[in-house]
Amino acid sequence: MNTLNLEFSFRPVKFGWVIKKDDFDAMRQAMMLSQSLWGGRYNPIIVADEKGSEFIVENFNVDALYHFGDDPILQKFKEKFKYLIWPNVHEKFFLTVSPKVYSNFTDLLHPINLVYKEHVKNIHEPQYKVAIIEWDKDDPLADIFLATFGYTEVNKLIPKDYAKEIIALLPNETIKISQINPIPAELYSLNSINQLSSYGLFSRWGNSKGSFYYGNANCFMDIVNYWNLRACHMDIMFYDKNYSSRLDLSKNKYFELNTQNAEKKPFDFLKYIDVWTDPKEKKVFNEIKDVFKGKISIQTIWEYTWNSAGAPPLSTIPKATLGTIDEIQDEKTLTLQLPDDVFKNEEYIATEYFAVTLKILSDIDFRQLNDTTFFIPNLPDLNEFLARKFYNNYSQLRMSNEGISIIINASTRTLALRALKKNELIAKIFEIYGYKSEVPVPSLKANRIIKQMNGIQGCRVFKIRGVRELLSNIKPTDTFQASQAIRIIGEMDSSNQIHFEDFEDLYIERRNKRKLTPNDVLKYLTEKAIFRIGLKLECPNCQLEPWIHLDQLNTTSTCEFCGHKFNITRQLKDRNWFYRPSSLFSSKDAQSGSIPVVLTLQQLDTTEAFGPKIFSTGIILKSKIDNKFKCDLDLVYLSQRLYSKLQVAIGECKTNRKITEVKVSNLVRVADSLPANRFDTYIIFSKLTSFTPEEIELCKKAQPEYRYRVIMLTDRELEPYHVFEKTGNEFDIKISAISLEDLAKITNEIYFNPKKSNGTENSETL
Repeated sequence: MNTLNLEFSFRPVKFGWVIKKDDFDAMRQAMMLSQSLWGGRYNPIIVADEKGSEFIVENFNVDALYHFGDDPILQKFKEKFKYLIWPNVHEKFFLTVSPKVYSNFTDLLHPINLVYKEHVKNIHEPQYKVAIIEWDKDDPLADIFLATFGYTEVNKLIPKDYAKEIIALLPNETIKISQINPIPAELYSLNSINQLSSYGLFSRWGNSKGSFYYGNANCFMDIVNYWNLRACHMDIMFYDKNYSSRLDLSKNKYFELNTQNAEKKPFDFLKYIDVWTDPKEKKVFNEIKDVFKGKISIQTIWEYTWNSAGAPPLSTIPKATLGTIDEIQDEKTLTLQLPDDVFKNEEYIATEYFAVTLKILSDIDFRQLNDTTFFIPNLPDLNEFLARKFYNNYSQLRMSNEGISIIINASTRTLALRALKKNELIAKIFEIYGYKSEVPVPSLKANRIIKQMNGIQGCRVFKIRGVRELLSNIKPTDTFQASQAIRIIGEMDSSNQIHFEDFEDLYIERRNKRKLTPNDVLKYLTEKAIFRIGLKLECPNCQLEPWIHLDQLNTTSTCEFCGHKFNITRQLKDRNWFYRPSSLFSSKDAQSGSIPVVLTLQQLDTTEAFGPKIFSTGIILKSKIDNKFKCDLDLVYLSQRLYSKLQVAIGECKTNRKITEVKVSNLVRVADSLPANRFDTYIIFSKLTSFTPEEIELCKKAQPEYRYRVIMLTDRELEPYHVFEKTGNEFDIKISAISLEDLAKITNEIYFNPKKSNGTENSETL
């Protein structure tokens, strides 16, 4: 039984409310429904017919879209996000079974119960108090109050009486906002229903500094923008100059308090108070400067705001745990026990759904998983595929920067997750973006080599030039003695001098001595069955010398040439052992790229030492649209860093053959077809010899204008343990690299904008 390090947390299901522009009724319904749900204040409102709405869906990592009304515009917008399948729960948020009302998703009762347990129960003088804030329905600031403080009216949309629950369990006070008097400044610091809805949720990013929204309280988009900025976990107050007599007292106190806090910040740019606005006219900026006297930074709302505003993930405080991995019916399954105290003793909670978020901190060793993995890339387009393969429920899984979220019933106590087949996962990614795929024979052989070497790091032995030379110059039927192999591995010259200095410190396995020797290498390769050992004996029938493997040596053995059986006893005296290569290695296979493929993958794995990754040793892609297009990828490499896009490297790996223009063009076409909002894509060219000037110019064509994505590696980079250990002696570069981005940037400094280590420009063949 194996174990896997995990981090888990719980969070509410996040909804995106899809409405039409200027539909005030739908906007109010969305705000009220949000604040009846746990974490609802972080559910964005998405105006389907407004620019930038797609960015809100992406930026907020919503789990499901709910539209108010039946307008075709709303339905068409939802269809853009086919990967956000509605969970296997009724689309009604509340179910009435008289006389009780059940919520289908974790609602406001959960934070009410949390506050009761933590701040009220068995406490003589509770300090936590909920402010139930009321206002007149005809108040011109009513929508702003709804967005800021929350509302609990029982109606057809929300048949539960949450005010009654609050009054029954928690200390509370009811405050009525007057239309005549200034709004008390302290209202913004009270525990309103809006704030209560987020109780128990934690953000790694912390709270934003205090800020303002400058707008019109009767403008639809100003209200929506204000709500969505608050949904970004911003501490923000709405200000409308038309109601200055009511808002100035609160505005001034709020501005003063946040200015004092900002002055304590360590950096100057943090000492400014942000004022957000959706400018209809240029004079708005002058108005803001007149209203807010002090250090302010004006931030404007536009369609790309929601591509960078930063909606932080919110959940319960993450906890570490161990998952157990068992093999059931030839499938590896990760089992995780969930704690039973999260919703303990909460009435009706068993009917509700929420999300558990899992972050796999480390994949288990390649030797244990072989062709499968628990690394799940952050690619929302894979939601349904992963839900079916990984969790066995087509609609309940969501991918995000925070990890894997699974929407489950609150009564669930055990999760069972199945390992994914790596090649199937990679093939599915390319299928989504328009390609059919198949695995060629050389890829299978390269994969077999990796397994035979006990993992990608076991392939370090191929860094040794002599090993590569030995493998490339012998055929599967050739035999050789240990002395011959050692001469080649050790690069022995005509004076019998070994030249093995470059590889004496290479670690291939545990050893008792400091320096590696050619003899150690031969033993290692024999143990890994790269070379097989046996005897050459004379057949008395055909007079030839068949080679007989050690495992096949018997007193009576069979000649591989004529099939004659003969007694070998008399021939055993003073015989030397002969070696023969595995059939995986032939000069043809070496030329096709198995060795450069595994060496390139090994160096990528070493460079990106941390974080999950998977790879394929080769795949053939065929376009679903263009039947004539086919691209043979020698490798595909996927990795992901925290809070980053999925990194994909596709490559061409050669022993000494030339990189062609057709190959470069095909790789560029595949790389360009992977959307930039989902992937950081890299193109790798690797050779076990130097690149010619013509090849460098071809590879340069794969480099886009404003981004480094080409990675070029030769034996100079593939042989050392640290990729640029040798290259740094020739060029003025940073020799440390820990990411694909580093490799691409340094490639540019070596090949496309090179400087020798003495600072001079270099135009020679590299």
